[in-house]
Parts: sequence; C-alpha cells; structure tokens
Amino acid sequence: MRRALVHGDFAPWNWRSDEAGNLVCIDWEWAHEDGFADFDLVYCLVQQALLVKKVVPERLLSVIQRALSKLDVGREAELPLDALVSLVLAYRRSKGMEAPSTGDNTPSSRSGAVGAGALCAPAPTAPRFLALEGADGVGKSTVLRLLVPELVRRGGYKGYLFFHWKPIKGNLSYDAIPGDDPHNPRGKKPRNPVASLVFLAHHWLDFQVGYWRFVRPAIRAGRLVVADRYTYDVLLDPKRFRLRPPAWILRLFVWTIPRPDRAILLHADPVVIRTRKSELAKEEIADYQSALLSCRQIRGIMPIDAERTPKVIVAEILEGLA
Repeated sequence: MRRALVHGDFAPWNWRSDEAGNLVCIDWEWAHEDGFADFDLVYCLVQQALLVKKVVPERLLSVIQRALSKLDVGREAELPLDALVSLVLAYRRSKGMEAPSTGDNTPSSRSGAVGAGALCAPAPTAPRFLALEGADGVGKSTVLRLLVPELVRRGGYKGYLFFHWKPIKGNLSYDAIPGDDPHNPRGKKPRNPVASLVFLAHHWLDFQVGYWRFVRPAIRAGRLVVADRYTYDVLLDPKRFRLRPPAWILRLFVWTIPRPDRAILLHADPVVIRTRKSELAKEEIADYQSALLSCRQIRGIMPIDAERTPKVIVAEILEGLA
C-alpha cells in the first residue's frame, strides 16, 4: 500500500492561486506524512458532495464513483473505493465535520450529525417537480413506473404526487401511477381562434389554482411531484387540444404558469413510435418530434433518446438528475 503526504482537509475552500497562477494549499493543521494515496482526492469529493451538493448518504458512493470516472484519474485499485470512502467518513467524524442535516450549504457549517431528519428530507439537488413529455407510444408510462420509485428511494422523498397533464382533483394520484388515459381528441373539428382563447384561459386558471392548491403543498411536505405531460404539451401538440391561436399566445400560456424543476423529453424515430401505437399518422408524430427537439436549449429541459430499453433510459435520466 503506497503511503503519501495527506493534506487532511483538501477541499476547494482550502486552496488558492498565487500571483504566478500556481495552486497553493492552505490550512495544513491536519496534514500527516503517513496517509493513504488518493485520500485527499476522495476526501475532497466527499466534502463537495455532502457540504455543497447536500447528497444524501445512501447516494454518496455512487456520486463519488461517477465523479472519479469523469475525472479519468486512472487510480489504481490499492484500496477499494467503498473502503476509502468509509475511511474518509470515519476521519471526518473524528474531526467533528459531519455534514449538517439542516442549515446553509457553506463549508463553515461543519457541526452536527446526519440523522433521521436528513434522511427523510429530499436532497436539495434532487428535483422537487418533474414533468415527462413525449408522443403517444414513446414509452412514457413504462419509464415512469420504473423511474418514480427509484427517484423516491434515492432522493429521500416522503412519497410522491402524480398527475396527468393538469393538477386538478380528478387527475391526482398519491404514491401510485394509474393506467394510461386513452383520450385523444384529434378527430374532432379544431376550435376557432376565439374558442381557442377561451379554452386556454379556462385551463390557465386550472393550472394556476392546481399548482398552489396541490403541487406546492406536496413539495413543501417533502413529496416528489411528477406530471405525465404538462403545459408544454399545448405548445408541442396544439392539434391534440384542437387549438388555433397564434404561436406567441401558446408560449405565453406555458411561460406564465409555474414550471417544473426538470422536464424530460422522450424522443424516438417516428417509425419506431408508430409501430408501438398506430393511432397517430407518421407525419403527426414527426411534427411533434420536431417541436419537442426544438425545446432542448430551454433551461431545465432534458432530451432523452427513447429507442433504447426502458432500464437504459431510466439509468440515463437518473444520471442526468444527479
């Protein structure tokens, strides 16, 4: 086992750049010459995860593994990573540096222990309100049934609130995902512009009231809120709602309603989608896909290729939300 000089508190708040641009470490009172190689690196990642990102303890090892893979440090397997992380955590406890369960996320908050209160509250880096968008047949229901329980487990939520499109009383489901809604009004005659505006005004009010009456209280209670489709659907697929207003009216409708923390956009080749669900024409699916992918630059939007297996899709979503 290689031995190394260990700083003992190697973290971003304990290094500086000098006038020549060199990295200079400060705060050496816990340094010792007989330490384990890689200790400082893993200690730094642990400090950032617990004190800055507020990662819950159950996710710590996977977060460190992911960070090391991104760094591509090529570390030798001298000490298993789980053993090294355990060593770092024991060292932190011996120095009185357990991550606080509440309070600010500054490095100076180094007292207190991670207890039951920390484990039952959602991790601040995790989404509190998540929406899933995609054409009929892209696989939203399958992905949701795999994704939501795993998110609840990893994020420390006190359950979840699920709704389809609009958060109104008849659409709400607590800790369960109901079956698909087969309703598809495309075959009906489109509304005229005035009727379209009346429709939007009515549903705009429903979204606002539903958010403050149901969504916001669920978030405050520590639940994850999940929407199968949300306001984006009006912009992505106006034909579904038989709408014919100007595009700027649709954008105003979407951006003036409280938005989710993250919106996952499932996309796939129109031919693939149509083999799963033949009710839509290939041209309609292509139009939807084009509108969907044009949103990828919006903050909080996460496009996901849905042509792969559901488990692979869910793994990529979890990676992106970490």
